[in-house]
Amino acid sequence: MQSPVGVFDCNFGGYARLSDNYIEETTWEYERTHDVNGNLVSVGDPDAMIVNEPNSFSYNPGVTVASGSPQPPEVHFEYTAAAGYVSGLTLTAPAIPYINLGDDIEIACSHGSLGSQNVSYVVRPHPSNGSASTVTESSDNHYDDTQVVTSPSSSPVNVTFGPSSTNLFDTDKPGLYGLDVMAVDGSTNSSYTASSWIHKPIIVAPTDNHQLIFNIKDSYFAVLYGKPFDLMNVCKQVELNGHVIWREDISEGGDGWEQVQIDLMGQYVDENNTSP
Repeated sequence: MQSPVGVFDCNFGGYARLSDNYIEETTWEYERTHDVNGNLVSVGDPDAMIVNEPNSFSYNPGVTVASGSPQPPEVHFEYTAAAGYVSGLTLTAPAIPYINLGDDIEIACSHGSLGSQNVSYVVRPHPSNGSASTVTESSDNHYDDTQVVTSPSSSPVNVTFGPSSTNLFDTDKPGLYGLDVMAVDGSTNSSYTASSWIHKPIIVAPTDNHQLIFNIKDSYFAVLYGKPFDLMNVCKQVELNGHVIWREDISEGGDGWEQVQIDLMGQYVDENNTSP
């Protein structure tokens, strides 16, 4: 938050990043209840620094919003070329589709019955780039600017990621990934209302069933602190049945998310950080 400057000593400025179109309360609560001299006024008073019109903050996907508020479009998508499915994380969770190494990821996007029927789809993959002990990122979140935006359409739209289409998703590394999809009103002169983000996981299956694959990130930032010539001798590690199967110094692995793939066929790390 930026400290007040100039004659408006009640003016706190800053910025916020919103991942949805509907928020529970205004970001500028102070400005709604005070005038430019800092005097307390009632909400809606014409002397308030900001006067807002009534709006609906009760939006739920699939439910019509209150009268007078913009109705966002709805979005649905499914994976269409899965090689199979595995059980979800819980008994009630939906099954997770998987593809084989090097296959394309194909999805079909469609709109719902509410909101605009002419929409563009924003598709953001959660890929994993690079390998262990290098500067690597695994899509910190869906603000990584890696996305596909389709042209406005009232018909279902197919999007493909993988070796035959786009390099936005590298499917030759096994692991648990996912896609985020949002629908935006694509009508001419629209207010560009948008749906909520929908996330669905997908697995790129390894060639065997004896792999431990995970993403990890520590709080040591080489860009900020500098990468030392020697190791910090502070390590992160993974243990299985009392054996250390992976260990890495915090100065290694890059500043982003790092994907680690471990072969579980009898490998473990000894005290000298080597794998017999």
